[in-house]
Amino acid sequence: MIKQLPIKIRLAYGSMLMGLYGCANYLTNHDMHKPEIRKIILPSLQSEDLGNAICCYRPSRLDGPNISIVEKNQKVIAHNYGHETFGWSLAPGSAKYIVDLLVNQAERWELQKDTPIALIGAGALGLYTAYYLQKRGYTHITIIAEHFDHITSCYAGALFIPPLETAVASIDPAVLSGITIDSYWFYKTIACKAHSDFKEGAKLLPAYFKNEMANYEPLVHRQIIQPPQPVIVDFNNGVTRALVAYDESLFIDVAVMLSNLYDFLKQQPNITFELRKITLFNDIHEKFIFNCSGLGAIALNDDHDMVSTQGHLIMLNNQIPANLNYILSIPMGEGKTAAGQLVQYLFEFYPKHLKHTDSHSVGAVGGTIIKGATKATPNKELFPIILRHARAFFYGGV
Repeated sequence: MIKQLPIKIRLAYGSMLMGLYGCANYLTNHDMHKPEIRKIILPSLQSEDLGNAICCYRPSRLDGPNISIVEKNQKVIAHNYGHETFGWSLAPGSAKYIVDLLVNQAERWELQKDTPIALIGAGALGLYTAYYLQKRGYTHITIIAEHFDHITSCYAGALFIPPLETAVASIDPAVLSGITIDSYWFYKTIACKAHSDFKEGAKLLPAYFKNEMANYEPLVHRQIIQPPQPVIVDFNNGVTRALVAYDESLFIDVAVMLSNLYDFLKQQPNITFELRKITLFNDIHEKFIFNCSGLGAIALNDDHDMVSTQGHLIMLNNQIPANLNYILSIPMGEGKTAAGQLVQYLFEFYPKHLKHTDSHSVGAVGGTIIKGATKATPNKELFPIILRHARAFFYGGV
């Protein structure tokens, strides 16, 4: 497996393994070592530095994503949707998995390289699925979407965090583990400037959490990333926080990654884009369909396990990008919205920027998780609470 990786990744992987002995020794003898002190520069949270307040709606499925193939009305439909907050994290691996699943049964369905294929959805999952279809040599792909801009995938964080393997009932744990690992290596290869098609769109950054993140355990256990280490984070303002650091976390620059995917796909003569809303699979002439429709699957696939998960974040302006190369993700408890909906609060910070913004419009603070919230209940009263959490964490009070 390692020999098949690009040379830069192999070198990074080898260096990581060399360091594991020291990390393991630390974990078994932690009482003998003092946590490392790390100083970080805070973003400016003054009123004049606050940018867009964003409310987005993530496509969630109650028991986990639908990544499966069905035959219906003489069509072969490959589903790939419902990833909630893990859409960008799992998108490359999910796309590779569903494409491989179909290709491995191509003879059964008489699928040829030049067979017309329709793909519904132009978010991260749809574009990655089209990418892997193209890489597998399929020469007649149509991407159909109601929108190609201002979609949910534009507004994600996106810190690479996979779901717990034991918390996703819809996918076999071994399959989910493979999807997670494939996705991590895809982004790490980009971060190390070793990907053959994409040279930017992901960065290796330290991520700080309140406790060890069980979500990362499969990657640590398989020696793909280094184990976490406790640190004291010094904000240079008299406030320090005892946190846990994962130094090989990945930040996905979604504005760049979306642009890169669009540019790559539009350069392929075998891929076309069609602006159209699909309400029935029978509205599509092609026999083979990839359904990456997100919340559209509620009506399109009659999937009543699908719900909208609302999230809030505040973009920042007037920042110094070089100072903000880190990620924070801290749980801040639960509450109720004015509409009576249960909300999980997170204080998160990451160096996100939006498309068509200047280089100093970087950084986002969030966030919320509100399952079942829709555009009918935007819960805008939560934005001041998010900002209060951020200021309290950085300047004391939490």
